[in-house]
Amino acid sequence: MTSAAFVMLSGRPTPRQVPGRYEFRCWPADLPQAASLLQRDWLLTKAEVRSDIYLVSPSSDRHLAKLRDGNRLEIKALRATSYPLQYWELVLSDDFPLSRSSLGTFATELGLTVAPDTRAGRSPAHLMAYLAATHATPRIETVDKSTITFQRGSTRAGITFVTRDQFRALSISVEDEDPHLALEAVSELGLAIYPNQSFGEVLSPRRLGMMTPEPMPDFAAFI
Repeated sequence: MTSAAFVMLSGRPTPRQVPGRYEFRCWPADLPQAASLLQRDWLLTKAEVRSDIYLVSPSSDRHLAKLRDGNRLEIKALRATSYPLQYWELVLSDDFPLSRSSLGTFATELGLTVAPDTRAGRSPAHLMAYLAATHATPRIETVDKSTITFQRGSTRAGITFVTRDQFRALSISVEDEDPHLALEAVSELGLAIYPNQSFGEVLSPRRLGMMTPEPMPDFAAFI
């Protein structure tokens, strides 16, 4: 496979250097053939149900913050793009109470004019209360996820049933540190016909219309 030309997005240095991954995430209206191919040809490694709290801002398509399972602050930054992949770095992953450094990274990545003080970093509840009291930009969105993860070599793929309030959607993801392997998987699974859209894009108000109140397929059927 020929090497793709990458377009760098931001020259701002990351607060903490963490190896990134090339990612692809699509949102098909119906369960595609990729689900059968993953079950047949890939190794099922994990099934997980959790609730993530996303802190959605106008820049969430490039700087995506969430409270993983409601209790760990994680921030990913989009560093490069080459169709159809996106290259994301995990710039922060920290348990509460948060350090001043983590709070500074949080403010920088989300575009806050002032970093929260250490009291806001005592717990997830303190942080969300701070955002609400200061009318900060991030909008709090709780997203329930049921995910089945598959692996082939270094490449991981996931089938996720997503619920936000009464809305539901299906998402399929592929990720690898090697862009060629990620592209190969996207192609073999027949996913290249779909646009690559992160959670930050889909949780924007203009995109919620794509989510429907239709019942999700039976999660147990894929285990």
